[in-house]
Amino acid sequence: MQSISKIDLVGAFAKEFLDAPDEVKVIGVFRRSLYVENFSGRLACIGGRCIGPGPLNALCEFSDDVDFTQIVEPGIPAEIRDGWLQLGPRMKIDVSRPMEWEPGPLPVGWNLELFLGNLPFLALWIAESGPREGLAPLIARVVNGEEVSNEDAFHKISREGIADFGYWLSCSLDGEGNYEFPAAARRLVGLGPGLTPSGDDFLCGVMMTLRALGLMDILNRVSEAVLKQAVYRTSRISRAHLECAARGQGAQALHETISAMGVADEARLSSALHALDNIGHTSGWDSLAGVVRVMVSVAAIRGRRVWV
Repeated sequence: MQSISKIDLVGAFAKEFLDAPDEVKVIGVFRRSLYVENFSGRLACIGGRCIGPGPLNALCEFSDDVDFTQIVEPGIPAEIRDGWLQLGPRMKIDVSRPMEWEPGPLPVGWNLELFLGNLPFLALWIAESGPREGLAPLIARVVNGEEVSNEDAFHKISREGIADFGYWLSCSLDGEGNYEFPAAARRLVGLGPGLTPSGDDFLCGVMMTLRALGLMDILNRVSEAVLKQAVYRTSRISRAHLECAARGQGAQALHETISAMGVADEARLSSALHALDNIGHTSGWDSLAGVVRVMVSVAAIRGRRVWV
């Protein structure tokens, strides 16, 4: 029996993928989604609405109990033809008329001072409800510049990379020369387990924030260094997310969290953090750590006091 569905909402990168008739290959299958790659090297993530909008995501009319691992296998023959994505003999998806999703700019009234004012709320949320893994537990320390002791190898390398990146970013923001992107920060690429490692997610948050704040020169220097490392230090799927972030696009839940942090709306921020918690195992939080690192550095250069 063949499962037939249609794509309702598609991110910009996924739309480019689906608009190009081609043979494709399934490169990753998970319970709620699957990744496909065409022969041009572009990727798209096909999933139900529960995975949420994002630049690579193509959201379909699947019921919440659909398990892709029971329908599709990696490596099966697949193709896009005549407005349909055929995934082996058991799944066919209409890709002809989806609505397109794209993140909007920061909302009217957003400002950095309000973002900083929400940091105590964010730190309390993480302490009470946030993950114990990944980079979320380090957010408060990142903000305060505290030393961390007795950590494991992952946190030691990530702390060193984040600290060196923070120093480099502060120098760059202050116009103190054209320092090379630090080696310790390069080691964040591919750092950690999972489909998108924590180090990659952190750098996604960094690049999205730099673009949102219009810091294009610094963004270009970061993205050049990161994407060069990503070719051989991380997976093809994670590299695709880094490429999206370099163009200012990530999961809708992360964009909404950045917006909510800067408008002093606690209810909106609570809703955004609940949604952020659903991005991967710790991916949403790891990306938010990158956002916070950039915001804190920018605030420090502007002479604002930061506290948690």
